[in-house]
Amino acid sequence: METTVSGNRSLVTRTCLVYLTIFAWSGLNQPYLPSLLAERGLGEAQIAIIVGAPMFARLFVTPLVGRVADRVGDARRMIQALALVGVVLALILWQVSGFLAILVFYVAMMMALQNVPPVFDAGAVDLVRRGIVRNFGRLRIFGSAGFAVTSLIGGVLLGWGGSGAVYVAFVLSVCAMGLASFLLPKTDRRHFNRDVTPESGALRRPAVLAMMVAAALVMSSHAMWNSFSVIHLRELGAPETMIGMMWSVATIGEMAMFWMGPFVARFLGPVGTLALAAGGAALRWGLMSLDPGPWPTLFLQTLHAVSFSCVHLGLQAFVAVTISSARGASAQATYVTISGTMMGFITLASGPLYHAYGGAAYLFAAALGIASLFVLFLFRHRIAEELAKGRRHDAV
Repeated sequence: METTVSGNRSLVTRTCLVYLTIFAWSGLNQPYLPSLLAERGLGEAQIAIIVGAPMFARLFVTPLVGRVADRVGDARRMIQALALVGVVLALILWQVSGFLAILVFYVAMMMALQNVPPVFDAGAVDLVRRGIVRNFGRLRIFGSAGFAVTSLIGGVLLGWGGSGAVYVAFVLSVCAMGLASFLLPKTDRRHFNRDVTPESGALRRPAVLAMMVAAALVMSSHAMWNSFSVIHLRELGAPETMIGMMWSVATIGEMAMFWMGPFVARFLGPVGTLALAAGGAALRWGLMSLDPGPWPTLFLQTLHAVSFSCVHLGLQAFVAVTISSARGASAQATYVTISGTMMGFITLASGPLYHAYGGAAYLFAAALGIASLFVLFLFRHRIAEELAKGRRHDAV
């Protein structure tokens, strides 16, 4: 981590620790939930619906949370409230059975938990904007570390106690996130929001939306892997510990890219970094469609450094230049809504696609990376103008 003011080191350290817990629960939920649902007798289509439904619900909930966060101004209170709701709903979810009941309580739980990262990301980007840290990736790397550790632990727990043991660890990790939020200082960013009229149309500008759509396409390409990788790899005979290793290797690569973020972003710029992510996604999933087997798949997971990390690096670098602090949480919420809605459709499609084509369905994921490149190319001039305008504004 890099700080410009030594007195802010404590704030940066606490921010990194909270990032660690915010993504720790995701490392237990994202890889292993489909396996738990399969053990409860649900089919591929039902699993895809349950995993994808929260992404559609974000369309209505996340923008509201973003606006509330911008007005409340205190990320700590928002995270504590969302974590508490998440824990209560997680405990209820463990007790229910049947497709409809699981669907309802899982969607409600994820609406609380999945809205924590964009609220916190807005504060992290603001640290970059204020010069307290020089690059978003140096903060976000700690979130990746939390995901890597818990996904590896999840593989061990899956082999030892089954999906139930993984779920207990998931609930505990959500509790840890709520407790960690107490490390954050009490802040009041509401003064940034007293006059947001000049920025009222910022999130509707074509260049801003194009960058968010391009980023969302790349992120959505991960839907097939997120939904069915554990099930597919277990069918192929991969041991549970190796499955956890695959997720951890991907996240270690992700962390390495976040650490190199200042150099990548400086060399390629926001658009070039996002284009690298799109190309990496097309390559990663195109090779995955060949069903290469456990060990080659483990190697391919290193491409997660490009297909995942470079999305965040490129988009957040763009947002830091083109969107003001007054609209920070709203900007993050807008992107999460676009990305979540797109991911929802792709996740729903992944069930029938996996059922029909198996590993070859990754070709559809590769096509999303190519589509992202097309969007960037189509709007390249408007995006360049938006970046130039933002830099002129910062220079004044």
